[in-house]
Amino acid sequence: MVICSSHTAWAVLDGLSANMSDPCYTDPSAPDCATFERSAADWTDDLELLCQQMPFMVGCSMWKQCTGGQADADSPYCSLASLVADICVADQMNSMNGCEAHNALCGDGTVVQQCLDPGAAPNVPTTFLTKANIDGVCTSHAMDGCQDCTSVGRTNFKSCPELFNTYSKLCVSMPEMPQCQEWALFCSNSSLADFFPQFCTGDAADGSITALPPMKMWMHQSTRDIFLFKEWVPTGTGQYIGMCIGMCVLAVFTQFLKAVRLRAEMRWSALSRVPGPCCTLPKPSPTLSDMSGIKPSASEQSELAEIKTCCGGGGASVAPEPELPVPRSRTSPWWRSSARRSEFTVCGVPVLLSGAQARRNFWRAVFTFVVIILDYSLMLVVMTFNIGVILAVCGGFAIGALLFGHAGERSDSGSEVRHVAASSSTTDELEAVFVEGPACCSGGSGCGGGGHSGGQL
Repeated sequence: MVICSSHTAWAVLDGLSANMSDPCYTDPSAPDCATFERSAADWTDDLELLCQQMPFMVGCSMWKQCTGGQADADSPYCSLASLVADICVADQMNSMNGCEAHNALCGDGTVVQQCLDPGAAPNVPTTFLTKANIDGVCTSHAMDGCQDCTSVGRTNFKSCPELFNTYSKLCVSMPEMPQCQEWALFCSNSSLADFFPQFCTGDAADGSITALPPMKMWMHQSTRDIFLFKEWVPTGTGQYIGMCIGMCVLAVFTQFLKAVRLRAEMRWSALSRVPGPCCTLPKPSPTLSDMSGIKPSASEQSELAEIKTCCGGGGASVAPEPELPVPRSRTSPWWRSSARRSEFTVCGVPVLLSGAQARRNFWRAVFTFVVIILDYSLMLVVMTFNIGVILAVCGGFAIGALLFGHAGERSDSGSEVRHVAASSSTTDELEAVFVEGPACCSGGSGCGGGGHSGGQL
């Protein structure tokens, strides 16, 4: 039966360390005891006895790492005497059953080399402090690893079977947390970090990886980062390169979808135009040359030629006079359009759509959903601050612009890019717009063709 004293030390009422008949257990300072060694079987019995009582202790987790291949089994801190010292000395559990042999053989003034070399590992955090740090993290953050220790309380270990594994998993993910000071102190010893890599980096000595990589909120280059999902963590250079290529291709595909939507909008705009009458100019009044029978000059002939190109897209077209507004009845509701009283509008935007408009809006919604999902996903990938991935995503967008950037340009023979004066009278800057040539003859609306400005890709 295990009981806890007021000083958080643990005592056991039955069962003691075995094989303590040698005189060195009584006087470990005797010179002849320098070469004395307790057998590996006896140390193992002590460890088993200790970890049966409190399997969640930090020293027990270190023992499991040493015997399970996650730590360097040949390291001096994986020796059985050192592991017992981690529990009985570093973790302050010297009152537990199983520490009697170590207390007698490795106390003050001992010359037994098995106790002195290497002794307890430096800066091993105590079990109770480790539990308090886990509670401090998991009660304020919903982090991966907190599901392995759900019981709260400094002495409540009911649902925390692997304290130090959980603690290191949390601190590897966010090492800057104040609760990770003891973990950082333990891993600051380069030898311990090499001997117990899973505790300090999440990478076990046998090559397995259990902890997620840390979240670095600054520009860095690393082949191991979390991308979108917890499972998307490259474990090597090959997987990292594949991830970069995949993000680049995804960015190119996003640009392609934007180009497809732009072309679709241009096509829908052309199909939705209502054919209008051919542009006409008022018949010019007879000039003096007409009445006298004198032929017009070369400049006059050029002007007449431009007038005849109305249906060919010439620039001499004259816009028809705008329709007069329809008077609105005093009883007409505000949401009724003044032009079409049967059309339901909200702030001038028609709400009751035709079947063709509804179909087009459906595809607009599909394009918007897919493109927004891809854009935000790539944004989150860039927010890993991984330089290689950032360059891959930006390069993908650049390649997409190189391949599909011309989607907004009109390529048919009747279209051209013209420069027209900006609308502001205070500037002489020019603006490039797309102007369709044959307006009335090709089914355009109004004179000079319904211009379609190309959107940005």
